[in-house]
Amino acid sequence: MVDLKCLREDCVFNKSCNCHADKISVSDKTECQSYKPSEQKNKHEVDKIPQAPIRHNTSVSCLAPCLFENCNDCIANGITVLSYPDNVKNSPAPPKEKPCCATFLRK
Repeated sequence: MVDLKCLREDCVFNKSCNCHADKISVSDKTECQSYKPSEQKNKHEVDKIPQAPIRHNTSVSCLAPCLFENCNDCIANGITVLSYPDNVKNSPAPPKEKPCCATFLRK
C-alpha cells in the first residue's frame, strides 16, 4: 500500500506523515501493532519536509471486522493511522495510547 498516512508523529516509522515500515499489522481492535515509539525528541519537527514523489510501499495485514479486510489483508487503496481519540467512532476500541486505523468501516 503506497498511500499509507500516519499522524502518529512519535513513531519511528513515520517520515513526513508517511509510514516507512516494510509491513504493518492492524489488530481486530483496529490498533496498529507495528507502532514503535521514537527515541528522538521533537521528531515531528524534523519530519516536516516536503513529501517525496516516490513513496515507500508498505504491506498491511488486518484482522479488524472491516469492509477493506480480505483474507487478513487490507485491500483499501490507502489508509490513515491516527491516535484512538481521533479515530472513527464505530471502531472497536484499542488502548487509547495506541495508534489505530481511521479508515476502518465496519462490515
